[in-house]
Amino acid sequence: MKKISRALSSVILTYSCLLAITAHAQTLATGDSRTVTQPGYPTVCTTLTAQFTSS
Repeated sequence: MKKISRALSSVILTYSCLLAITAHAQTLATGDSRTVTQPGYPTVCTTLTAQFTSS
């Protein structure tokens, strides 16, 4: 049972390290480390009123 537990711990540790290395490699490959956020509508600075007449 201890052999299985050690093997499972080893696999989990290896997978975690590979995942971290892959994420870091992607940042290095693209050269872009900015974080992406969802766009939003800007707030209104000034409200303009206009009169419209149809002919």
